[in-house]
Amino acid sequence: MSNQKPPPGSQVNWMHPHAQGLVAGWLLDDGGGFRARDFVGKNHGLLNGFADPPTATSGWGPGELGARLAYQGDDDYVVIADKPTLHLGTGDFTIVFAATPLTSDTAYVMAKDSFTGNGEWSIRYSAGTVWFRADTEQAEAYTNTAMAMPQSTLTHGVYVRSGDDVLGYTDGTLAVTAAGQLVGADFDGTAVLYIGRQAGGSYWNGSMEYFYIYNRALAADEVSDVFLRPFQMFVSPFWAWLSGIAAPAARIPRHPATIFQLPAVV
Repeated sequence: MSNQKPPPGSQVNWMHPHAQGLVAGWLLDDGGGFRARDFVGKNHGLLNGFADPPTATSGWGPGELGARLAYQGDDDYVVIADKPTLHLGTGDFTIVFAATPLTSDTAYVMAKDSFTGNGEWSIRYSAGTVWFRADTEQAEAYTNTAMAMPQSTLTHGVYVRSGDDVLGYTDGTLAVTAAGQLVGADFDGTAVLYIGRQAGGSYWNGSMEYFYIYNRALAADEVSDVFLRPFQMFVSPFWAWLSGIAAPAARIPRHPATIFQLPAVV
């Protein structure tokens, strides 16, 4: 289960280290319909512009890690309404993404922006390179966060805010450290969150596999482990039922298990 997306009905083991600090996550494995489910909470995404029925270049289909979402680069994207859980504020955070670009055209992997420059951020791709872009009243980080994202290749990317610094990882390995880029930066913007575009367009052309957002800075060994085992936090539907695992907001008390013992031999 670790290297392929979990089967339908799987649940998160909220005691697993990979689940600690998760505020949102999208596996993009829904396989049909117009919703991209957030497996953490209620930050579900709405699909726009995708082919219906799906085609090889637009909509739901098979990917390298299981089901995925394909983008054709003109008008398809996912939009997620703003919610307090997506306000990253002034604290540490981590954004994990896995995607494959099929062209060199400028596009956005993910963007929480509205062109106001008020507490916004985005992940921008162009010609085999990806950047984390901060757009806040306090700080703007862009060029110093560049790292490789080869065309036609699945890249597991991670951007970490640790204090005032931005750390970028590709495929589990540290690729860039942009020190002091986020002094005082407050990512409290109320813009919607896009997967596959920004507010002004620049649509993604390629495929998207999954996204995780944490409200903490993952350490280097954690980033490596998430790359190697991105789905290890999930348990199968049977084990979820057996152990009573559910999303934090949905957890309910369970009756203690009854333990049966054979009578002692005297």
